[in-house]
Amino acid sequence: MKRKNLFWQAGTASLLAVLLLLFTVFVTGCPVEPSGPEGQAWTTPGLGVIRGVPIITEHPTSFDYTGSEITNPLRVVAQRVGLPHLGELGNLTDDPNFEIYWYSVNSFTNTGGTRVGSGATFMPPGSGYFYAVITNPNGGWYRRSNPARVRTNHTRAVPDAVINITTTERQYIRAFGGMSNGFPISGDVGEIPRYMENDDIDTMFNPENPNYLGFKILRKHLFPATLSDILTGRYNNFPSMLATNALFVHHIRMVNTHGGYVVLAPWTPSYFHWKEGNHPYGSIGRYLLTRYHREYVQYLKNFIQDLDRYNAPIFAVSLQNEPTYPAGYYGMLIGDTQQRDIMRDWGHIITGLNPDGTQGPNWTRGTGGGITGANLPDGRQRVRFMGGSPHNNVLWNDPALNDPIARRHLEIVAYHTYGSWSQRHGLSLDQEPRRETWMMEKNINSGSGQFHRDSQWELVWLMMNEIHHIIAHNDSSVYCWWYTKRFYSFIGDATWGTTNGEVLPRGHTIAHYALYLTDTVRLETTSSGFGDAPVINLWNQAQDHINPGQGVRVVAGARRANPPNNYTWNKLKTHEDRVTMVVFDSRQPPENSTTWPAGNAIRINLPEGFTATSAHGIISGPQEGNRTSINFRAPAEVVLNADGRSADIFLASDNIISLAFNGTWE
Repeated sequence: MKRKNLFWQAGTASLLAVLLLLFTVFVTGCPVEPSGPEGQAWTTPGLGVIRGVPIITEHPTSFDYTGSEITNPLRVVAQRVGLPHLGELGNLTDDPNFEIYWYSVNSFTNTGGTRVGSGATFMPPGSGYFYAVITNPNGGWYRRSNPARVRTNHTRAVPDAVINITTTERQYIRAFGGMSNGFPISGDVGEIPRYMENDDIDTMFNPENPNYLGFKILRKHLFPATLSDILTGRYNNFPSMLATNALFVHHIRMVNTHGGYVVLAPWTPSYFHWKEGNHPYGSIGRYLLTRYHREYVQYLKNFIQDLDRYNAPIFAVSLQNEPTYPAGYYGMLIGDTQQRDIMRDWGHIITGLNPDGTQGPNWTRGTGGGITGANLPDGRQRVRFMGGSPHNNVLWNDPALNDPIARRHLEIVAYHTYGSWSQRHGLSLDQEPRRETWMMEKNINSGSGQFHRDSQWELVWLMMNEIHHIIAHNDSSVYCWWYTKRFYSFIGDATWGTTNGEVLPRGHTIAHYALYLTDTVRLETTSSGFGDAPVINLWNQAQDHINPGQGVRVVAGARRANPPNNYTWNKLKTHEDRVTMVVFDSRQPPENSTTWPAGNAIRINLPEGFTATSAHGIISGPQEGNRTSINFRAPAEVVLNADGRSADIFLASDNIISLAFNGTWE
């Protein structure tokens, strides 16, 4: 299929701070403008460099008027990433030097047209389509707003379906992302695969990047070697990875600069550094031997401390990748009661917590997500201790969570979804001290002989259905995919028909979640009127099997300028009054048919007590009536009702829409 031009992203824009990190603010999509007036292409800036690209936080809003009078001026809000200050968090800041011009066009587009006004607001002279261009004269970087449609003498149509966003709160949604390359990769005959590069990190994590995906999570392989050996190439078990391994520290610094969370995951410890040259797990069953429990945790701490000395602190370290899976590659097993014993007896080596639960002096310094220190001497935060991530059963964590001392040190409950999407884990989420659950790995590909299919639009829903289940059914706070750069993932690696550095369809679709739901509190939704499109949206389904069924799925989130003082709302990094949502219809034609299921005109009723003053969004999928051309993060047409309590959209089947509503909570 032909792919249309990429779009300047909407979504969560992080603040750029060199060491400490950042609040998150939504922006939304416009066509790619990766150049200034001289036409220079976007290149990844140096670490800590701020280009001054305008970040649009509010786009012009479409309105319908029953009479001839237009009462609401169009408005655009654009800011830039603030300059970092020593010891302070970065922030988005106003820039009085921005130049803003308005254009009138003949359709819902944001290119061409006639200049009709200037400034942050513009009163339309009548019905029509309008958009703004915001330019930073210092460097010439610019972005185009979403277009807005203004109609007079228009009667609001009756919708096909209704989505109600309620005020019932669920979990805090922290982040989306994936893993950097941890093992050698290959391609088809004659292909030379490309590993993670600086430009890829920039695309995923830098809000100034024209193709920004909104990611906040990067998982990295804690190789069985010293950090020095990894960086210098002395660790060469995987010769094809020497170049990307040399960037191990730099990539962590890049993610930290943009307010992300870096998580280390070991597969096996380095046996070269153990007493008497013995490997820390035995040959029978490959379980970690009890006598090495303490040394193993100390080994994790030593590696983290080495990273900190290289100015590359991390957010969390996992006890073990897939301790439940007897892999044929290198790895080891850790039993569920072993995890309990390790956390209970030696977890303090990582957390530094005293027996009474207070923070002791022997903490392991870390960073990530703009979270400030917990009374640590230098104002920094410490590394979180994540449990092992079982390959498909979150219940493996139960023995550790049922032990009060072990639970104290098991600060993040992780799991994977190979063979099972798992379920909401009440033992983690509902008992004190409560623990977030993070889904930390999944790889979905078509298998040998079919790899070329994985970068096509038709296969995005296999992943998107699972993301919805993890967030809306499991109440998990993080969705972390396997390799972020691979032909079946988010960024092309020059294999199986992909272009190196190209954002792939799965990258565009997960960006709908990352850009609109990161750093929000999830709100429950109800819906009606979808007819033949089943709504798969019940948060409380005890659904631990894989359900790839086609249908409509909805997730909503919220922020508050003055959030309640409780466990969930206290985690918000950005304080603003905003409601967001993602809705998609994964229905495709039946086999041997070219007839797409009919789409739906949808009315969205906003939460009680929230009044929106602006609305905007992005849409991805085949264009209605033209299934040979696919939009990726194009501006979505969303019409806000005059009272600010509801909005209207049209969702075609095989499409996904993300929306953001700025306004006020009562």
